[in-house]
Amino acid sequence: MDLKKLFLTFVALLLLCVSAVAGPQTTSSSTGAQIIDRARVYLDETSEYRWTDTDLLRFLNDGLVDLVARAKCYQTTETINLVANQVEYAPTTEYIEIVAAVCNPASGTSWGLREGNVRSLGGNVTKEVPVFWYEFAGKVGIYPAYSTVTTETVTLYLIQYPSPILEGGAIPTPAIFDKALVYYIASQGFMLDRRIAEANNYMTLYLSEIDRFRKDFVNADNATTEPVR
Repeated sequence: MDLKKLFLTFVALLLLCVSAVAGPQTTSSSTGAQIIDRARVYLDETSEYRWTDTDLLRFLNDGLVDLVARAKCYQTTETINLVANQVEYAPTTEYIEIVAAVCNPASGTSWGLREGNVRSLGGNVTKEVPVFWYEFAGKVGIYPAYSTVTTETVTLYLIQYPSPILEGGAIPTPAIFDKALVYYIASQGFMLDRRIAEANNYMTLYLSEIDRFRKDFVNADNATTEPVR
């Protein structure tokens, strides 16, 4: 990893109070079918009878979305090329959450942007460089906008929305969460069968498994050190 990428990663983690994975990031090598087979062990049904593979695959894909939203374990970045006097941009990545945003000037040191909201537009911002970002109606605002632009960019740190997988598809999240997905499927299977106690037990196991690998990164004052252009 080069020094610039290392710096941007460090800034992004310090920007906000966020939960992230604290453990090995190796992507799972399991397939959807393998996770479903493991869930059937807990459901005590090794072949289709009460629960079809279609049902369990649907639960698996629901579980992937829930897992990513809770554990923030499916991460990516997207670079926005800034345009002079333009505030709002539409990210092309389908995401659940924006964790942080970092401004990268054409020359000099990058800095983290504060999270704001659309009501902050036109506020007491006297900088001639971006100070904060906000999210509204599927767009990301970078404010204030540069009046002139050469190659300035903003890097968004995103929790990506997982695309549905098929039974033969690979699980896109870290391998440490495979067991959590097994528990999620078992819970939803029992819920479908109206076995509420078993469903609740496996949901508790699912949440506990996630908590094993979560860690909070906290920056109390959420300060930035953006320069004046």
